[in-house]
Amino acid sequence: MDISPLKLLYIGGWGRSGSTLIGGRLGAQPGWVHVGEIWHLWQDSGDLSALCSCRKPYRDCTFWGPVLDAAGITPEVAMEMRAIKADYLGTRQLLTNRAAWQGDLPEPLQRYGSQLLKLYRAIADATGARCLVDASKTPSTIRLLSALAQDPEARLEPKVLHLIRDPRAVAYSWWFRPKARGPQAAQGTMARHSPLRSTLSWRARNKAVVAACTGLDVPRFELRYEDFALDPENTLKALIDFVGPVSGGTAPHAEIHSIRGNAVRFDGPAKPIKLDEKWRSELPGYWQRVVEMTAGAGLRRYGYRRG
Repeated sequence: MDISPLKLLYIGGWGRSGSTLIGGRLGAQPGWVHVGEIWHLWQDSGDLSALCSCRKPYRDCTFWGPVLDAAGITPEVAMEMRAIKADYLGTRQLLTNRAAWQGDLPEPLQRYGSQLLKLYRAIADATGARCLVDASKTPSTIRLLSALAQDPEARLEPKVLHLIRDPRAVAYSWWFRPKARGPQAAQGTMARHSPLRSTLSWRARNKAVVAACTGLDVPRFELRYEDFALDPENTLKALIDFVGPVSGGTAPHAEIHSIRGNAVRFDGPAKPIKLDEKWRSELPGYWQRVVEMTAGAGLRRYGYRRG
């Protein structure tokens, strides 16, 4: 058994920022595996209408079925993890109750962290990969990962990819471009957020990612999706260098088995990368101004201009 530390690249940020595309490309690298948004597995593992990117329910998937068994994730365990997540791991809890994260973790968070680590290990054992890409994006998990990494027996090396996209492009994607949840008509469309709600979440999430990494031994790589789209090859090289050398071969599964994210996950990792700026002409000027005012200093902080 490989006893070297397991590397984890955790993608933090707000949705519709390109994490599915970036994660898929990273997961195609030797020794890497992209598993999508682990955050949602506790719910989706028992939902027959929720599909892995192989187009099967998770319990019926040839990858996730054995992984869930190896990690001891029964329906009862999944329900418990969902409850802990709801009580302790929201962005609001992180921003408003930082004192709860000082010192030893509360016992429920210790159980959650232990189960999450078992899941990561089961994925590594099933794929042979030594670097996992988790695109869950929730900032509170970063603090939990930092606490786990302090335990030498955990043998976990987490790093954070802080992924940002222009909030006007994000708002346009959430509200004006409904996206299918999956390949079947019964899957319907993904959730929609108004431009105002999207931008408030964009601001809170990015602030929380920075707050979660501040003062912790979790290195953060800040990346704008626009920079990735304009130069994907060199961006991937920079991310690989950021994580460091990874041993092990490619995952033995011909298919990608990722959780949630954009419906492009059903198309495989070879999806062409291009800069989509339809929002400039299709997002009404009124909403552009609302987004700019709501984003506030965050717009300048990440290098975006008004107008």
